[in-house]
Amino acid sequence: RQLSGKEEFTLQEAQEAIKRKTAMAQGRKLFTCTWPACGKSFFESSRLKRHMLVHTGERPFKCPVEGCGKSFSLDFNLRSHLRAIHGHSYASAWQASTDTIK
Repeated sequence: RQLSGKEEFTLQEAQEAIKRKTAMAQGRKLFTCTWPACGKSFFESSRLKRHMLVHTGERPFKCPVEGCGKSFSLDFNLRSHLRAIHGHSYASAWQASTDTIK
């Protein structure tokens, strides 16, 4: 059976079609990226929000080490950077400071 009148699909198009079919069968809501020519979809709105950082280039997680200047789109990447580049103590201190904010 053809989808959208196309005979061939990219891997991403095929994956998105399967995701839509699964969502319909399970009665789940799908959150779809509205960025032009993207169309990726997610089962959770938080995943879509995280995905949008790819398009916007936003990097809200700044390295707290003076003089470093690195920033990251995901807190996980900042934690990895702190451990790998600045050592475990910086990563622990940063995690502790974010835990008190939550």
